[in-house]
Amino acid sequence: MKWWLERTQLPAVPIANPEVLVATGQVVPCYGIWEPVQVAPTLLGKLFGSRPASPPPERPLDGCMNYMHGGSAAPTIQFEGGPPSGEGRPTTWRLIWRDDRYGANPIPPHEANYVFVRPVKGEVVCTCW
Repeated sequence: MKWWLERTQLPAVPIANPEVLVATGQVVPCYGIWEPVQVAPTLLGKLFGSRPASPPPERPLDGCMNYMHGGSAAPTIQFEGGPPSGEGRPTTWRLIWRDDRYGANPIPPHEANYVFVRPVKGEVVCTCW
């Protein structure tokens, strides 16, 4: 542990290869840790969904990382001083860690009672302060 605390730089955040991007409202394809990033809109992206370049370009962050549940809709993001409606604003989420710890194995007993809440359209589930 001491060697970790003495580090002057943290390792780079991993990016899934190939890059996985999900816009607000789209279905999150897998459980994992996602970070909001800024993605320049393109005509092809607007017509057919996000088509990331290969290799992934540097993308500016758009907020803080969040654990998201596969099969749920990607949420909006809200910042202090944001719109008074409380709906947040759309963003694009990039997968940085896919949670496939259990695969086909059963959920461990100590996690069997977890309840995963799915976002309701218009509800902000991610707030960055």
